[in-house]
Amino acid sequence: TCCVCYEDMKLKDGVDCPSGEAQHFLCTMCLESHLNALAEEGPTARNRGRLQCPMPGCVAPAYPDALLAQRLSSAVYQQYQGRIFHVREVELVAELNQQFNAELQRQVAQAQEQARQELEQRSQDAQVQRH
Repeated sequence: TCCVCYEDMKLKDGVDCPSGEAQHFLCTMCLESHLNALAEEGPTARNRGRLQCPMPGCVAPAYPDALLAQRLSSAVYQQYQGRIFHVREVELVAELNQQFNAELQRQVAQAQEQARQELEQRSQDAQVQRH
């Protein structure tokens, strides 16, 4: 029985919760509706964009991609994969920005230190020339 629409379905017409312990069966129609609802929320880093059991409080891991590929229509599965790739892309951009900013700060500090040393050296040279 689907835990969302309460329709009696065969296992091949949906997915069981990946926890293996919980009795959270989700029919394919409700699974696709769940994916569509998540897509409307926009990309999220929650579980790195992977689909989890929709039951409140369930802490099961994400559904296996191979299972979703079998149960979802090709178009819906491609959208799902696109969402995962987008979440990963956002993560990579954030990581690269963090690395870039750290390197930029390091180089600015190095340039400031070099300028300070050059200024100090010029000041010392000017004092030597005066004496």
